Order: sequence, then structure tokens, then C-alpha cells
Amino acid sequence: KEAEKLGYKMRGHLKMKHGDYIGATIEFKEGIKSDSSDYDLFYNRALALEQLKNFKAAIIDFDVVLNHRNSDSEALYHKAWCSFQLGDTIGSAVLCDSSLSISSYNAFANNLKGQIKSALGKHYEAIFSYNKAISMNSGQIQFIYNRAIAYVLVKNWNPALLDLNKTIAAAPKFGEAYYKRALCYFELDKKEEALIDLKEAEKLGYKPASEELSRNLAL
Repeated sequence: KEAEKLGYKMRGHLKMKHGDYIGATIEFKEGIKSDSSDYDLFYNRALALEQLKNFKAAIIDFDVVLNHRNSDSEALYHKAWCSFQLGDTIGSAVLCDSSLSISSYNAFANNLKGQIKSALGKHYEAIFSYNKAISMNSGQIQFIYNRAIAYVLVKNWNPALLDLNKTIAAAPKFGEAYYKRALCYFELDKKEEALIDLKEAEKLGYKPASEELSRNLAL
């Protein structure tokens, strides 16, 4: 039975690695049938469910883990992320803080805390959390983009522009980033650069850019 469980666990990990999250959930489910006291199986199934955006089911599995390992900072972080995706901003804030109180050097948890702070309208606090996340993992362009948006929301255009430049350099097909950079250029009286970015964002299919472009060309 132990060997059977190990086989399901290994196949589940392989399917996760190759992006077959549905297949992974099936493997972990069979593993749980073999040994329902192996909480790593619940944790890994929750991760697969999270990737499938089945956040409610993922939370149920994370709760199983946390009922037996209440100081599991990773399970707390992932439950916080799922809760945030379901719109439970306050609940996710409590979970995220719990995760960080156990392991403060989790770049993704600090990034999530920034997103939560922004959702609560606390954009300067969000920037502080994004700074922490970036200092721990400067290669995550999503952290940099999130900070750029926070800078835009507090009308700090030059730092926003620097972060958006980095975002576009790393993800040149990301239409929303061109649109946000165009807004910064407008605020800095660089209309020509702004229009170029709006046209690029429109070409990449970002609809708000088309509306902004039409409005500015009509002036």
C-alpha cells in the first residue's frame, strides 16, 4: 500500500511539472484513498486545484493540512491567495500575515500582501510590501508591474514609468503595460510617446487603449 501511494504521488508530481493539473488531482486523489493521513497529498492536490482556479476546493484541502499543521506557512500563503481570488480581502489579509509571521522571507507572500493593501486602498503600504518582494526576488516581473500600478494610483509617475519600462522589456506583448505607460507619459506632458504606446496597446488587443486613443485623437 505504501508503494502504491508513492506511485500515485510521483505520477502526480510529474503531471504537475508538465502542466497536467487535472491529471495531477486524479493521481493525488487516488493517493489519498491509499493513505488519508498523508497531508502532503492534500497539499499537492490543493496546489493543482489552485492552478485550475478551483479556489474553493483548494481551500478545503489546505484546511485539511492546516488542521494538522497550523504553522505551515506555505499552506497559509496559498489559502490566502485562493481567498483573495474569491474576493475575501480581509480573510486573505489575516492568512497572509499569519504566513509572514512564520516565514517573513516569502517573496510571493509579500507580493500578495501588496495586492491586498492595494485592494484596501492603502497604496503606499502596498508599495512597501512590493519593495520587500522585489528585494527577495527581483526576477519576478509581476512584482514590478504590481508596484508600477501602485505608483500610478498615488500619481508617482516617474517611478511608475521605470517599473513599466522593465515590465515591457520583459513582456513586450503585454498590452496593459503599454496602456499604463501611456497614462504616465500623458501626465509627464509626453503626448507623442503616449500615443505611440496607446497604438501598441491597441495593436495587442487591449480595448481601453482604443478608447483612450480615439479620445485623444479627437482633441
